[in-house]
Amino acid sequence: MIIKKKDMCKTNWNRCLEKEYKYQKFEFDGLEGIVSLSKFNKLVAPLVINYEFGDIKIADDNYVWLQFAFKNQNFWLTAMYDDEEELIELYFDITNGNYFDDLKNPYFYDLFLDIVVTKQKKIYVIDQDELQMAFDDNTITKEEYDRALDTADRLYHYLNENVDSIIEYCHQCLQEMNFDISNSIDYE
Repeated sequence: MIIKKKDMCKTNWNRCLEKEYKYQKFEFDGLEGIVSLSKFNKLVAPLVINYEFGDIKIADDNYVWLQFAFKNQNFWLTAMYDDEEELIELYFDITNGNYFDDLKNPYFYDLFLDIVVTKQKKIYVIDQDELQMAFDDNTITKEEYDRALDTADRLYHYLNENVDSIIEYCHQCLQEMNFDISNSIDYE
């Protein structure tokens, strides 16, 4: 296994043929960072994820993703919306840090463990097996393994108490950024 570096612009994501991209700073509940809006105008093919709780299409033509890179935190949020701007899911990557060398394109190192919040507000911690395998084969250290588990545990409990306000904030950002996208578009 290898630790993957993932960036906000999805630089190495060959599925996307045409998109609109915008980013800005955000503050929410004492946290701050960069949020981006990516509207996928044209994809090579839809992206359907097979979870143990069911298959979910998370990307297709005209779908929109908001990505939140949090400063001084070990998680990253992607809020995914369909072509009618209906929430599909919230997806939290547990990270080995979020980096802001380029404010237009922050990045993180993935620590394998993830949390999914469905549109029905069900919360799932997923990929524990990947985290364990990464630790067992020395891809990650004991400190990184423990940090991933601790971050996921704290985030899971926070989500149980605050999922409605997070969904509401994401929707607010979507409306604001979607409205403004015509004023500040970067075509990727």
